[in-house]
Amino acid sequence: MKLGKAIWFSALCLALAPAAVPAAPKTQTLACNVSHFVRAGGLELRSAAILVHNYDSSNPATIERITIRNAFGAVVHDSGPEAGVLIPLNTDFAVPLDVTTVPSGASYYLRTNHIWGNNSLPAADGGNEAGQAMSAVVQVSKEGKEDLLVVRTRPRSRVSSLSGRSLSTTSGASTGVSING
Repeated sequence: MKLGKAIWFSALCLALAPAAVPAAPKTQTLACNVSHFVRAGGLELRSAAILVHNYDSSNPATIERITIRNAFGAVVHDSGPEAGVLIPLNTDFAVPLDVTTVPSGASYYLRTNHIWGNNSLPAADGGNEAGQAMSAVVQVSKEGKEDLLVVRTRPRSRVSSLSGRSLSTTSGASTGVSING
């Protein structure tokens, strides 16, 4: 009789126990510096790439939002699922790449050229001068270990000759700063 009650009690406990609910992906917010401007009469273009490195071999990452503010603090770009606007496609590939979901182990990027082309910021966004010292705030969600996700920027300068041929390209690296609060 005791064995029957023990089995019944065990079954009741299992039935009433809450089901294991997977943890929701954690959203990280990171800030980076970016620039996008044209100078020397259109012969030099300064731009930046926002890079998202997902070193996690098990969990994809989702870029929830990219917000870019010009040098004066005005929002000049806002995209991603949280903004309700599609993130521009990365057109550096034969088939344009949607960078919204970064697969496990992948590194995706979006250049400011994918947003504004090879032009200055529009006049309504402050024009060329407003693109020289901008900030990008990137919100990325991912399950698993936070330290396996890195967001950073890479500046890029392209200088062309009067004939239109590229003379040089330079780039550097910058690391994103976490602003999770």
